[in-house]
Amino acid sequence: MSPNELPHVFERYPKGKILSDSENGSGLGLAIVKKIMDLHNTSIEVNSVLNQGTEFFFSFPVQHRSIS
Repeated sequence: MSPNELPHVFERYPKGKILSDSENGSGLGLAIVKKIMDLHNTSIEVNSVLNQGTEFFFSFPVQHRSIS
């Protein structure tokens, strides 16, 4: 993924230049994941190096519950 695409990866329909027109995909998947993560007060981040790979990082808050 190019550095220019990274800021838009969680937007609807961004289909990057890496995907050709003949490949399937609606461009909604990561936008849906981001929305679900936001609704649960969690976070998702992306790190990418062009032609080497892309990593996604998820953070979930720890909830402490007392046992009665």
